Amino acid sequence: MEPDTRLLFMEEALIEARAAGRRGDLAVGAVVVAGKRIVGRGGNEATSSGDPTAHAEVVALRDFARRMPDANSVAATMFTTFEPCPMCLGACLLMRLETVVVGGRRRADDRAWGDYRPELLAVMSAAGGPRLQVRQGPLADECLITRGPARPADPGAEVRR
Repeated sequence: MEPDTRLLFMEEALIEARAAGRRGDLAVGAVVVAGKRIVGRGGNEATSSGDPTAHAEVVALRDFARRMPDANSVAATMFTTFEPCPMCLGACLLMRLETVVVGGRRRADDRAWGDYRPELLAVMSAAGGPRLQVRQGPLADECLITRGPARPADPGAEVRR
C-alpha cells in the first residue's frame, strides 16, 4: 500500500478515535480496508456501551462482518490508532486479516501485559494458521496525543495493589 494511502486510512481511524473521545471513551479508532475501500470502522465504545469487549478494533471487525458476510475470505488490512491489546489482536487473527497497521504504541515503561507486543503474538500464532503482519503506520505522535492517558488518575490504585 502506498504511503499516501496509508496516511489517508490512518486519518480515517483518527476520526473514529476522536468520536470515541467525545463520547467519553478511550480515544482509539480503527478502520478495516479491503482493496482501497473502507469496509469496516469503529471507535472504542467500552465505557459508553458498558461492553468491555467493545474496543475500537473489535467494533471495526464487527462492522466489517456485517457489511461483508464473507469477511473471513476477503484480503483486508486494519489501521488502528493504538497498538491492539491481546484480545483485539486475537480477533484480527480469527478474522484472518492480512495486516494490522499501528499508529501509537505503548511506552517501554507502560507494559500492562508484561512484554506483550502485537508482533510477538502474531508470530506465535502463525504456526497454526494464517500469518498476520503487524506494521508501524504513519501519524504515531498524533495517534498518541489523540488517545491521551490510558486511564484518569485513580487515587485508590495504590491501596488496592
